[in-house]
Amino acid sequence: LQYFLDSWYEKDIETVNYFIAGLDYKEVAKTQGKDTSSLWRKHKSLAIEEYLVCKSLINDIVNG
Repeated sequence: LQYFLDSWYEKDIETVNYFIAGLDYKEVAKTQGKDTSSLWRKHKSLAIEEYLVCKSLINDIVNG
């Protein structure tokens, strides 16, 4: 997980938080007043899905 945290720029933290909270790129785009295609690319470049999978796997291992 630290890999992902280290790869995110401070300017992206608000966007990351929206994605981690479960908002999709369309909702985040609307919230931030940005283009939906830009937020789709941002979601991919931030590797949000990969982060969530790793977090889930670690949680499963730790909590049985």
